[in-house]
Amino acid sequence: MAWCPNCKNEYKEGINRCLDCDCDLIEHLEDMERVYILEGEESQLTRCNKFLIYNKLNSGKVEQSNEEDGYRLSVIPEDEIKATKILTIFLQQEALNHESETYELQEDQKEDRSIQTEVLKKESGLYEKSTVKAKEYESTAYLLIVLGFVGMVVMLLGYLDYLSLPFSNLSYIALGIFFLLFLLFGIQSLSSSKRLKEKGTTEERLEEELKNYLKAEYNKDYLEEKVQNSLGEHTASEEILYFKRIEIMREDVLLRYPTMDESFLDAILDEHYQELYE
Repeated sequence: MAWCPNCKNEYKEGINRCLDCDCDLIEHLEDMERVYILEGEESQLTRCNKFLIYNKLNSGKVEQSNEEDGYRLSVIPEDEIKATKILTIFLQQEALNHESETYELQEDQKEDRSIQTEVLKKESGLYEKSTVKAKEYESTAYLLIVLGFVGMVVMLLGYLDYLSLPFSNLSYIALGIFFLLFLLFGIQSLSSSKRLKEKGTTEERLEEELKNYLKAEYNKDYLEEKVQNSLGEHTASEEILYFKRIEIMREDVLLRYPTMDESFLDAILDEHYQELYE
């Protein structure tokens, strides 16, 4: 028999790919490669896994770790990024709404046992604006250019005996090449800074356009109506409501701007969400 590592459906012999997920089957579910993304108490991780299942990620597995009384949550590698993103949202909302929950560790506990710390360390969705990156590249570029230029001048003067330095001719050449690389990297960073400035200008226009669109189309009442239609008669926690609201806005925006950077979009959506609900 064969199994799908994603949906865990069982298939008869002779079938090599899952008909639903379009991925390769494995002989035993225990054989599939897994990535451990969280460690903590069993009850906490079970709740996290249920939230993953609610969001159609079924590869989560809670099991006891090597540490005494410790548990860990794992997923298959292709689900790692999405699972991390989902759990970051889940845990951040839990922290806001349930400050007394046991996600915060005492100071004497190990940092790698903290669920929030582990998720936030893995989170890659935080977007840094291109204008900010441009300033960082620019400052680095000027530093490298100055160091490279000054270093090369000093090495040249030493090599021509204008300065008395305790170096051999070979050392002068080696250090000269070293400072030349500084200079070249600085020039390259300065060029990258200029490109990022141009990108930042485009981002600022897009950001303004997107914010105006969200304010016009997604007020609180309209968003709540969309969420309620999605949930029907079911009730949902504040964490799930948060995720639903963000997903509704994200899907709509990506239809209008299919090539938009999702990290950039998430930053704008989160800002709009805070304006509506906080």
